[in-house]
Amino acid sequence: MELSVVIPVLNEAATVRELCARLRMAIEPITTDYEIVFVGGGSMDGTEDAILKQRADDARVKLLWLSRNFGHQEALTAGMDYAGGDAVIMMDGDLQHPPEVLPRLITEWRRGYEVVRSLRLSTAEVSRFKRVSSRAFYGLINRISDLDMADGSADFRLLDRVAVNALRSMPERSRFLRGMVRWIGFSQAVVPYHADARKTGTTKYPVQRLVTFALRATLSFSAAPLYLVAVFGWIFASLGFLYAMFAIAMKLFNDVPIIGWASVLASLLFMGGVQLIAIGVAGAYIAKIFEETKARPVYLVRHAYGFANPTTTAEER
Repeated sequence: MELSVVIPVLNEAATVRELCARLRMAIEPITTDYEIVFVGGGSMDGTEDAILKQRADDARVKLLWLSRNFGHQEALTAGMDYAGGDAVIMMDGDLQHPPEVLPRLITEWRRGYEVVRSLRLSTAEVSRFKRVSSRAFYGLINRISDLDMADGSADFRLLDRVAVNALRSMPERSRFLRGMVRWIGFSQAVVPYHADARKTGTTKYPVQRLVTFALRATLSFSAAPLYLVAVFGWIFASLGFLYAMFAIAMKLFNDVPIIGWASVLASLLFMGGVQLIAIGVAGAYIAKIFEETKARPVYLVRHAYGFANPTTTAEER
């Protein structure tokens, strides 16, 4: 099989029909040897039934229905594990990743690129907060890691089979695929696009999940917070030492004691807060180590529609 399109879905019943129609229109002039792999679980709006209706009309539409909603990155991982194409395209199911961009991704792949990343130039009707937070996130992750990710990067990409196999060989449970794709290297091309406005439903990444996503990316690809805490420790220790020397000198040479219980109390409370932050940062990394050592599956499959010989099983992941 030449091409697999992997699409994680959560409460996207309203977009499934249009998405499948636009995918067919975009792909079939290029190749008819393809499959559309939906990955879902936990939807409450009939998404599973909507996809199965599309499958009844077209056997190339396939569905992995997980035992619950394990998360966006985990759903993409499941789709990669089951996809059988020589190239695998990942995209969201809310129509903000335009299917009409797929021919450009495929063209770059056929030119020899093993990873073809999309770059979102703009998003219709996006809030100013989302734009600012996106720039801040990529600016931060680039400074504290070696990823060099552009603002507007997304999980909308094409991967050659060699890149898919490289990602599947990475066993970590806490998955930040954007960073993992940059880390594996290979020859990479970039295709810019303009994202459409969301037509139905609400974003699957509210502020709380965005913060969690940013923490996952930071903990997965950078130890900078640990080093930063150590630097702050040296700075405050040096300041404390200098202040102590100043107080001693004032007493010995000028017979002027340094008075100020309020400043001492404020310093103690401040240093106590810094220590708790340091413990929290170290604890976050320890928690990630704990999650990895448990080695639980990334996902569990409840139903697999259209996969006679799946490439992996839930127990193997």
